[in-house]
Amino acid sequence: MPRILIIDDDILLNRLLEDHLVQEGFEVSCASLGSEGVEMAAKAKPDFVFVDILLPDETGYKTCSKLRQIPGLQSAPIVMITSSAKHPGQQAIGRIMGATDYMVKPFQMIEAEDRIHRHFGTKPAGRTVAENPQEAARPPQRAPVEFPEDAVVVVDSSRLIFTSAASLLFE
Repeated sequence: MPRILIIDDDILLNRLLEDHLVQEGFEVSCASLGSEGVEMAAKAKPDFVFVDILLPDETGYKTCSKLRQIPGLQSAPIVMITSSAKHPGQQAIGRIMGATDYMVKPFQMIEAEDRIHRHFGTKPAGRTVAENPQEAARPPQRAPVEFPEDAVVVVDSSRLIFTSAASLLFE
C-alpha cells in the first residue's frame, strides 16, 4: 500500500484529501507545518508527498528541498500545491527545489488521486463502467468527514472543493 504524506496548513483540505485517499486504499499521514512534515518523512519514508507552497513555519519550497535531502526520498514524487498561482515562476522554483509536479487549489479529489497513479504508472482502482446504469449513476459511499464548527466547505457537482475556516473568510 503506497504511503502518502500531505503537508498543508489547511486542516480541512487535509481531512478531505486524507479521507478520499484512504478510501482508495492509500496509507495517509498529514502535517500542518513544513518542519513537522520533514520529521514525519524522515521516519516514515513516504512514497509520495503533497506540499503546500505557503506554510506557517517555512515555505513549501524549503520543505521540498529538505525532503530531497532525506535518504530514500531523493526520487519520491513531490507535488507542490498552492491556492495562489499568480506568480508565473512558482512552478519553475518548485522544480528547482525538487518538486516533480504542481497543482493549483481548488482541485478535485480525483485529480490528486490521478497524480499519484500517474507517478506510479498505475490505474485507479474501481473506475469501471457498471453494467447496471442505475449503479453507475450512484455516487460512491464515503465515510462522513467531520469539520470544525467554523468550517466553510463548498463542493460542486464535479466534486471541486474549497475549504477554509470561516474566521479566515469573515474577519
